[in-house]
This record gives sequence, C-alpha cells and structure tokens, in this order.
Amino acid sequence: MAFTSPTNKFRTSIVEIVATVLLIALVFWFFIKPKMTQLSEVRAQVSAQEAVLNHVQSDSAQLTDLISKLQQSKDDIALVDEALPLDSRVTRVHVLLDSLVKASGAKLGSLNIQPGTNLAAGNKSGINNKFGVTRKIQTFYGDLTVIGTVESFKNLLQLIETNGRIIDVSNMELSSAGGISSFKLRLKAYSYDQ
Repeated sequence: MAFTSPTNKFRTSIVEIVATVLLIALVFWFFIKPKMTQLSEVRAQVSAQEAVLNHVQSDSAQLTDLISKLQQSKDDIALVDEALPLDSRVTRVHVLLDSLVKASGAKLGSLNIQPGTNLAAGNKSGINNKFGVTRKIQTFYGDLTVIGTVESFKNLLQLIETNGRIIDVSNMELSSAGGISSFKLRLKAYSYDQ
C-alpha cells in the first residue's frame, strides 16, 4: 500500500482548489459574463420597446378620442368644408353665385372667375389622398355683373354675406342707363388646396 504524506495531500488539495477556482473563473469569464452582458442589453431593449409601446398606446388612445370627437362634430365640419373647400374648382363658385343672384331677384349679367395658380387637376396622388398633401389657402378672383333694382342688389349682398362660403367683395361699381341699373362686383373666393 502506498503511503502519501500529509504534505502531498495538502499540495494536491491546494492544486485542486486553485484549478477549480481557475476553472470557475474561466467559465465565468468566457460563458457567464457574456451572457450577463447580453441579458442586460436585452433588458435595455425590452425597456426601450416598452416605452415605445406605451407611447404608441397613448397616441392610439388620443387618436381614438379625436376620432370620436370628429364623429360628434359632423355639423361643424360640414360648415368648415362649405366655407373653405378642399379644392379650387371654380365651377362651385359659379353655381353658388348664379343661385345667389337668382335668389336675390336680380339677373345675372356676366360672371368671370379666374382660377388660382395651383390646380390639382393633374395631381393624381393629391386627388386620391385629399388629406395627405400639404395645403395652403388659395385665392381666386372674379367679376360679377348683375342687373336689377337697388333692393335686389341689397338682397344679393346680404346673401353673399350670410352664405357659408367665404367670399369677399373687394370693389363695387354702379351704373345706370335707360332706367336699368347694373352692378359690378369684384370678388375674392378662397379654398384650402395644394
């Protein structure tokens, strides 16, 4: 039987302990520490994504609230759409002014409206996505000549004033020949277009 001295056992145990500690340190350094680093990075990404999720949920709740307010305000929206339409079609102004002249009791002498400079006629993306384009106030000018009495002209001005569409009268001329009164108005109309 081989006899080992207590010093050899002690040395062997110290070598085993050092080797075990070294092995644990190497396992920690090469396997556990990189995984801990990855775990902390993933936790940071998760917290960032949670912040984004909270922001998106907040925006979604706000959007839902705005949509419900929009659905409750259809009458107000209709008034705004009438006052400032989303297109610069002059035919709408022609039809409106013709109906106002008829309602006032006067006769339409002439009506000439020059469209604004920015027409959406060839812009298919703007026509298909009415709310996705950048818009600004567009102004177009017109000349309206009516024939009638002073009372019918007064009625016409009141109809233009009380009408929902924003129309400014910038100039008025009055002429009378042979008992027939003629009134010429210089008008400005607006739209909210591209």
